[in-house]
Amino acid sequence: MLMIKLSRLRFGILLAKKGIIYFISKSRIFLVFYTWVLYYFVRFLFGSIRYICL
Repeated sequence: MLMIKLSRLRFGILLAKKGIIYFISKSRIFLVFYTWVLYYFVRFLFGSIRYICL
């Protein structure tokens, strides 16, 4: 179960890297929006990890 989650996380990170490169080539406004969404996603992710660990 945990290994599946880790592999999904790695795949997500890979997609995020591709997405960042794509948005840099496309538009600055999209980049700002994407980083804002990514920031809240990371905050949510770490919050849920902390919740699971506790």
